[in-house]
Amino acid sequence: MNKVVRKLNRALDILNTAFFNILCAIVLWQVICRYVLNYSSPWTEEIARYLLVSITFLGAAIATRDRSHLVAMDLFARAPRMLAILHRVAIEGIVIVMFAILLHASLDLVEIGAMETTTSMLWLKMSYVYSILPISFGLIIVYSFVNILKVVIQTPDEEKTEE
Repeated sequence: MNKVVRKLNRALDILNTAFFNILCAIVLWQVICRYVLNYSSPWTEEIARYLLVSITFLGAAIATRDRSHLVAMDLFARAPRMLAILHRVAIEGIVIVMFAILLHASLDLVEIGAMETTTSMLWLKMSYVYSILPISFGLIIVYSFVNILKVVIQTPDEEKTEE
């Protein structure tokens, strides 16, 4: 399972980095067009907006993977080991339930977006834009399950090196 998770981590990092680099290139092109060529390219702002949203949602999955999202873990830092484990598992369980609900709702949104094209670029359907939602929500759920496994399997020695 570690091999699969490592490959998923690598793919997610590459995708998010690629989106960021494309975003930078598009914004640079927009600035060049606007201030050097005196021409405002109509598609750059919209694509940049969608890439920024995608980076944000994929970044949320990365934050879940790295357990760097805001959570009250310090409350149980000095608690007995079993209580701390239960606390971490409960938090990840709540995250799983919440994002499962969001995943279900986002699939409906993608379905609705398949019928509409509300972008200035006629070739880009909103379902493509909305598809980042179920992808990132699914990744957050997967990483929350991985985090639960890490917490449950973790030995007390590994716990001390993690802090």
